Amino acid sequence: MSTFDDRTLVEDMVANGVDDWVYEALVSGNIARRVVSAPTERRAVALGLIAEVLFSGLMEAGETQKGRGFVPWGTDPGESLSRVADHWMGREDPDVGPGEIVWLRNTAAGDAIGAAVLSRENS
Repeated sequence: MSTFDDRTLVEDMVANGVDDWVYEALVSGNIARRVVSAPTERRAVALGLIAEVLFSGLMEAGETQKGRGFVPWGTDPGESLSRVADHWMGREDPDVGPGEIVWLRNTAAGDAIGAAVLSRENS
């Protein structure tokens, strides 16, 4: 039986994305718990993970709007990553709250991997 600790960081992101949207502070918190604790290092690892899920087509970037829910930015992965990096790197404090920079939503491919991870853990 597989456990939560057996997940890769990408698997963790898409497994969380099965039931809800993922935000940068969640990604950073998971990194702090499992990899590094310094805020600037967490931000660097988080940006790399966000790049991976965007460019691999597992998630899309967007924002949430009252009454509309998740609204994709409609930008390609490079533009999305640039927007996230510019905003996050431009902050003096690398710690962020939920959705201050970006919300991420699984694509069908991300849902498939996330569901497989959850199934693996529940068997």
